[in-house]
Amino acid sequence: MSGEIPPGLGNLTNLQVLDLDENMLSGAIPSSLGLLSQLSELILGYNNLSGLIPPSVWNISSLTRFSVSQNMLSGTIPPNAFSTLPHLQVLCMDHNQFHGNIPTSIGNASDFWLVQLGATLLNGIVPPRDW
Repeated sequence: MSGEIPPGLGNLTNLQVLDLDENMLSGAIPSSLGLLSQLSELILGYNNLSGLIPPSVWNISSLTRFSVSQNMLSGTIPPNAFSTLPHLQVLCMDHNQFHGNIPTSIGNASDFWLVQLGATLLNGIVPPRDW
């Protein structure tokens, strides 16, 4: 697939998995994806997406897997991003242009088993996990 992600996907309110990995998608991530309250997996890696992650995406509390690896995304991660994603297990944001600090709220996500933040401009550490 190529082109932009259709904003109309936000109308599919019962959608549980959106996997658009490894396409030729470009443009911004539509904020309407934040309306997908049943979504457990949002996989948008290996495309040509640019711009910021819309704030609405950080409010999809049902997410267990969020991947935007290998795009041209930029901006910062909101300080409370991981407080609103209590079930997140997989976070892949590597190979983008994100900058700023890694939010301390990342330590609140106790279900993590994979975090990929490499090849970005992010600063800080991922707090150690109590096993």
